Amino acid sequence: MKSAHEVITKARTLIGCAYKWDGNFSGPEDLVTEANVHAWKIADPAHFSATKCSQLIKNFLGKYAGDCSGLVTYCLDIPKTYSGTLFDMCVGKVAFDQSRPLKDQMPNTEAVIVWREGHIGYSAGNGRVVESGSTKYGVKETLIDEPITGDPWTHYGYLKDYVEYPNTATVTLPTASTGNGEEMLAKGSTNTLLINALKINLNTLGYTLALNGVFDDALVETLKYEQKNNNLAADGTASDATMLKIAELVYNKAKKVTPATNSARVVELEKAIADIKATVAKY
Repeated sequence: MKSAHEVITKARTLIGCAYKWDGNFSGPEDLVTEANVHAWKIADPAHFSATKCSQLIKNFLGKYAGDCSGLVTYCLDIPKTYSGTLFDMCVGKVAFDQSRPLKDQMPNTEAVIVWREGHIGYSAGNGRVVESGSTKYGVKETLIDEPITGDPWTHYGYLKDYVEYPNTATVTLPTASTGNGEEMLAKGSTNTLLINALKINLNTLGYTLALNGVFDDALVETLKYEQKNNNLAADGTASDATMLKIAELVYNKAKKVTPATNSARVVELEKAIADIKATVAKY
């Protein structure tokens, strides 16, 4: 297992390398040469247009190339897999509230995974991300609120089977207490950030919980309902198993979103924003 600092240090060694669909940043097949770019274009014209090939040759000749998941797996020294699979492997997943700056919600911890459908990267701390997502820019360290692709990150999570995170994270993992500093979310909890993050995830599943930072009766009953439906202990607390199941349900729902459902999602987000504004106005 690597420390979080080791992982992000290795990720930063790739800054300035090229973006290549399905690349791994290793081996002669991932080196940007005119011959390789020509071969990539012939083998996969959908991902290697004339413009992209020109950008690779002009800006990255002699550099290694890889995609977003290639960056993540390269830094962990594990076999290549894809962004959705990597996010499935995460624990402590939290959905970002898109009405507020993401940097204000992100733990100031290195090597935390940031994700959206089809893209993944590493938090570099201080509201920054190392990502590979564009043949124009290659691998860059970006601001979390200004990703390479322009599409916002939607979630973050922890690859705890592969990365050793410090105990000094400024935001506690949203899981039950295990005796190592992780906070138990239950009725009476006062961590408003994590309570609202939990409610946002549940609202994504169709609930209408008020984003008031309170572990209220409505949240307890909602958790009991979801726990019962998913064969978990129906105690109304945010146990490890409960949090992981909710994250799984949210992730699976996100994968099924189609353009036809976008209008409903906009209405849902507008209501969440209105709830947040109303809460802020009270203070």
